Amino acid sequence: MTLDDSVHGFRLRVMARAQALGNVSRACREAGISRTLFYRWRQRYVAYGPDGLHPRRQGPRRGRPPALSVQVERAILALALAWPTWGPARLAAQLARPEYGGWRVAPATIYRLLRRRGLQTRWERLAVLEVHS
Repeated sequence: MTLDDSVHGFRLRVMARAQALGNVSRACREAGISRTLFYRWRQRYVAYGPDGLHPRRQGPRRGRPPALSVQVERAILALALAWPTWGPARLAAQLARPEYGGWRVAPATIYRLLRRRGLQTRWERLAVLEVHS
């Protein structure tokens, strides 16, 4: 049994219990859910039948792009190691210049990349350079 099947079964049991008791508040209290959630489920049950109570699939959402391109990522890391005392804001400003590629990257994005790579502080970047020297 998958998690989706388990959730679907739970929702069906809550609907059946509310019908058997004739009291939505009591059924919700027993199940540990809010009445608002119950009525949302009931609305889907009435509209689509028992299949309406299956968990919804979450699709892709609009927002920031999922990742930097490999080329931009390498340029950021190269610049961060060439100038280890520069922070994300200064690195972003330098990357925007034409001689460094002209890429517009937010400082927060640069910080997240450096953090993922274990280079978030100047001391960590300097330590990497010390190991390689």
